[in-house]
Amino acid sequence: MIESYFPTLPKIELNRRGPERAGWDAWGNEAEGAAHFEAD
Repeated sequence: MIESYFPTLPKIELNRRGPERAGWDAWGNEAEGAAHFEAD
């Protein structure tokens, strides 16, 4: 649905679980392929 409203804008999925979706960036502690950050 979001892709049809905003086809050319960058998109991010927060708290994603599982594999990547084409055309989306992702963040989440269970997201495959996402950057991981740890607190100091």
